[in-house]
Amino acid sequence: VLEHNRANRVWDGLNLIDADDNLVADNDFSECSNTCAKLWHSSRNRFLRNRLAYGLRIDRAAGEVHARDSTGVLIETGSDDNYWYRNDVTHGGDGIFIRPLNRWVSRGNVFVENDTSYANKNCVESWSPGNTFIRNRANHGSYGFWLGGSDQTVLIGNEAAFNGLPDGFHNAPEPGFGHGGIVIVGGPSSHCRIEGNLLHHNH
Repeated sequence: VLEHNRANRVWDGLNLIDADDNLVADNDFSECSNTCAKLWHSSRNRFLRNRLAYGLRIDRAAGEVHARDSTGVLIETGSDDNYWYRNDVTHGGDGIFIRPLNRWVSRGNVFVENDTSYANKNCVESWSPGNTFIRNRANHGSYGFWLGGSDQTVLIGNEAAFNGLPDGFHNAPEPGFGHGGIVIVGGPSSHCRIEGNLLHHNH
């Protein structure tokens, strides 16, 4: 159990490796230059009401826009069945990033009422199948939900608004359609359930 801890202005606020069945609640792991919370082959953990904001590494003076894959939450390499509830994951390079660089996907993760807004690039980016997003906020980023290779994904009751606006974050527009609240691009996303989401004022 990790409760009421602080880890700020470091590379990774919390890095779980081969770590299962932990409770992580009411911590402040914000303002990190790589990730605020990173999971590698870590499953069945519960993240409740943590501050995971400003996972961001970018040299704006040099004109960088890609943020070098820094993110509030990074999930990879078979990190399955984790539960995320009411975490602040705002102002990241990405907000939540589910990344299978080694082709090992992460499935069964459930995100409920988290705020991933104001991401430099994607409020939520997922390349993995079988994850669920319910009543999250994904606003004022370059994209709300960027889904590629995310089969069997469930999105219900989320808000994705004001993404990609010229006076806000508008990095890496996809050829052919620019930006959006929910985009499926770069890989198949079949057998998805996308229902009752509020999408408005996206560019």
